[in-house]
Amino acid sequence: MNSFKRLIGHLVSCKGASHLISQMRDRELTAVEDSISLFIGDTVSVLLKQADASWEQYRKLECDAIRAAFAQGTMAPVVQMECWIDLTDDHRKFLVEQYDYMRNGRPAPGKRTR
Repeated sequence: MNSFKRLIGHLVSCKGASHLISQMRDRELTAVEDSISLFIGDTVSVLLKQADASWEQYRKLECDAIRAAFAQGTMAPVVQMECWIDLTDDHRKFLVEQYDYMRNGRPAPGKRTR
């Protein structure tokens, strides 16, 4: 029984650490979005904000679904937070790859200049 209590304690501390990591990833994503907004026009910025709102809804639904899949066990909050972190990191990387060229004056990856 002591090992079970230690495991639960570890999961709770992991959840706390995961929550802090999630907050850091959200701040990093916001910083990338803010820096992109400085270099794109108003029309693109409005579209990007709409896309971001849809993406946030997708992230919530996806991670809620993963939590529900683990609802019978103690890992549910942990897998939900890992989902949140992974999707946020992937989205941040995508935005950097697609929009960072505007700040650096280089073509986007995979794009050729004519």
